Amino acid sequence: MSSWTPSHKNIYLRLWRLISPFKGWVLFSILCMGGYNIFSAAPAYYAKDIVDALAYGNKPELSQFFLVGFGLILIFFFKGAFHFGNNYGLGHLIQKLLARLRQDLFDHLLTLSFSFYSRSKTGDLMSRFTNDLNTFQNTLHIGVTGPFRDFPQIFLLLGLMLYRSWELSLTTLVIIPIALYFIQIFGKRNSEAVNDRQLSFSDLSTLLMETISGIRIVKAFGMEKY
Repeated sequence: MSSWTPSHKNIYLRLWRLISPFKGWVLFSILCMGGYNIFSAAPAYYAKDIVDALAYGNKPELSQFFLVGFGLILIFFFKGAFHFGNNYGLGHLIQKLLARLRQDLFDHLLTLSFSFYSRSKTGDLMSRFTNDLNTFQNTLHIGVTGPFRDFPQIFLLLGLMLYRSWELSLTTLVIIPIALYFIQIFGKRNSEAVNDRQLSFSDLSTLLMETISGIRIVKAFGMEKY
């Protein structure tokens, strides 16, 4: 059975509506991400030739060493530039998105009825603005942008592996199903732990809010030293 449900579709549609006003930053981040992936795979392409030349006794000319060194410097320079552009674009996009979410959430709270506030905990509402949005920010950084950056890089490196030596590559790929199995187990446990943590933060915020707001009354009427 597929894990894709209408609720997942609605979430992605809502996320796209939030991101759509910042399409320019999205495009800039994607371009920088693509450049970063290409220049990350480039050293692996040249590494075999360099190692083979040294291992099999082929002594390149001194000028060739300079060319290889200069080429690697350029590769890492452009890799760092694209990585910086990607991080800057994503950071700007996520901060704009969080500011809009906070404003929308605040405007929505002002329209809710008195009965909603009667049955809701103050700490829980405060947690929506702080812990939940911070978790959403981390999710965008790791859970959404990470796969878009890492998966193309994996396929590029996998293609280089098969191009260089498909026999050795197939031998190496045997461990991938085992790794995916443990990743799936860890992902489920991590998701449960994150949900429990968010609930704990909500209860903690409620407890602190009630304690701090009521401490003056307790001290005034109890006349006790705390």
